[in-house]
Amino acid sequence: AVYGSASEADCGKALKICLLVPSYRTSNGGYDSSGHSRLAGALSAIKEINDKSDGFWDDVLPDTTIVYEWYNSGRSAATSMQMAIECVTSAFGGTKADVVLGPASSGPSMNVNLILSNYDIPEISYSATSPTLSNHADYPTFFRTPPSDAYQSLASADVIKNVFGWGHVLVIAGADAYSAAGAAAF
Repeated sequence: AVYGSASEADCGKALKICLLVPSYRTSNGGYDSSGHSRLAGALSAIKEINDKSDGFWDDVLPDTTIVYEWYNSGRSAATSMQMAIECVTSAFGGTKADVVLGPASSGPSMNVNLILSNYDIPEISYSATSPTLSNHADYPTFFRTPPSDAYQSLASADVIKNVFGWGHVLVIAGADAYSAAGAAAF
């Protein structure tokens, strides 16, 4: 479902962003407070960038207006893929997104990129950290803002060894794409 959008008239002269943010989990229907916080951050950034007269970030995209459509990714790979299809087919009056922000998790991000890469649409994740997503042959239009778990694992190992002085640790992880790749990087 689309929760926020721009008018169709604005879509021709704007940067069209689909926001794939979890607001409610599709598996249990529960409220996702971190998703709401992330959405609030994205909407605040869009508002600041679009306001060219307040003295803050006025030179960021000076001739561009950001328009957006917001979709609930539900922290689900299947739901995220369905929303990615919406972003490349019917979003913005059928003109499709220029870029997709999200989804939040690595597994759904992997699935979303399978769709978006076929349309050459960049996916920028604000929290997916699986090292698997760093393989640009498999995920050619994927970008992220946080460091991957491969980097975070090196930093963690350095602290464990050099700060705590420990020589051995036990890593406990799940079998999903996010957990397994993070544990393997560690």
